[in-house]
Amino acid sequence: AVGSFALRDGLPLVLTPRATDSDFTAARALRDALRRVCGLGLTIEGHARSRGLGPRIELRREGEEGEAYRLRVTPETIEAIGTGPAGLRYAVETLSQLVSPSGRIPACEIEDAPDFQLRGLMLDLSRGKVPTPESLKQLIDLCVRLKLNVLMLYTEHTFRFRRHPEIGAGDSPLDAETMRELDTYAAERHVDLIPTLQSFGHMGQILKLPSYAELDESDQGWTLSPAEPGTYQLLRDLYDEYLPNFRSPFFNANCDEPWDLCTGKSKQRGQEVGRGRVFLEHVRRVRDLAAEHGKRTMIWGDVIHHHPELIPEIDRDLVLLDWWYEADHDYDRVKAFSKNGIDFLVCPGTSSWNCFFPRIENSIQNIAGWAEAGRRHDALGVICTDWGDFGHYNLQGTTWLAFAWAAQQAWSG
Repeated sequence: AVGSFALRDGLPLVLTPRATDSDFTAARALRDALRRVCGLGLTIEGHARSRGLGPRIELRREGEEGEAYRLRVTPETIEAIGTGPAGLRYAVETLSQLVSPSGRIPACEIEDAPDFQLRGLMLDLSRGKVPTPESLKQLIDLCVRLKLNVLMLYTEHTFRFRRHPEIGAGDSPLDAETMRELDTYAAERHVDLIPTLQSFGHMGQILKLPSYAELDESDQGWTLSPAEPGTYQLLRDLYDEYLPNFRSPFFNANCDEPWDLCTGKSKQRGQEVGRGRVFLEHVRRVRDLAAEHGKRTMIWGDVIHHHPELIPEIDRDLVLLDWWYEADHDYDRVKAFSKNGIDFLVCPGTSSWNCFFPRIENSIQNIAGWAEAGRRHDALGVICTDWGDFGHYNLQGTTWLAFAWAAQQAWSG
């Protein structure tokens, strides 16, 4: 393509008569981005026919779903076409990145589509900093710019439960209204805010409270005991308050690193059926509780890798999240899930925790290695994790390079 398209004040952003509220939101996003970049004010207009309008930007959608898009830029017109609402928004994001401060967009033709169905980030809200709602909205906006469609907010205790007010008290917990507002904000931007609540290990902030100490598996103050009926009453209570705030079809119950499982109250059951099956029994009960809210349960894959003989027994309605955060790793171990017909995602990390500055070289290799293995073995997606072990003392901005690299790897490698 030769030449460029020149923007000017008053140029029309043209929507079709069948345009939806989502299409109008995409048009506004483009209008606002162009004003920021080059200071020009375009107008959003609906037209039954575009011929005769002169230079213009046409925004249209071909269907009700899909993330692929096409851009065609000539010196006379720009066409931005999405296969669905998300595709149109991604076309707009690319177009806003192509414009120069002088208001010119180079002539080009682009056809683009993601490699993975699910592409996103997971931010730890429980070990250090609890972001403000405004900061979380900015993170959602970043997801849109990076064409990411999933956000998880890892929560152990930093949610305000009305039935269990001691949990998270004094730790700046987010409340139900805030979560619902974030869920709506994300959905309007084609980001699925997947509820993420720890449900097995990593329960120290709750188990240290006298009211819940009896649910401890051992004296470690770490794992909910599957031998205690109260464990499942507590989880039911928490899910009944937490899950209704999210429209996502998924729920990440976590269930990773229950280090002391079968060393205390569930030891006898472990001797009867084995530690791996005790783990699966707990996961199934968690799965059933979440299913009451119409959610499909996700869990981390670390425990099941220690019991590979049980992989064929994993219920196919579960989704496994496989992780390891060092560059030197057997990423192809996910083939064990793939060959058994188990849905899974690959989950690299930003390598920004337990250190003063991110280990950038390690994270770059870790993210690329996981994404490549995910492509080889048909993963549902890629989730880049940003943990806060022992205090989330890095500024969030130091993770943005890893987020952007993960977005690129998840989109097209």
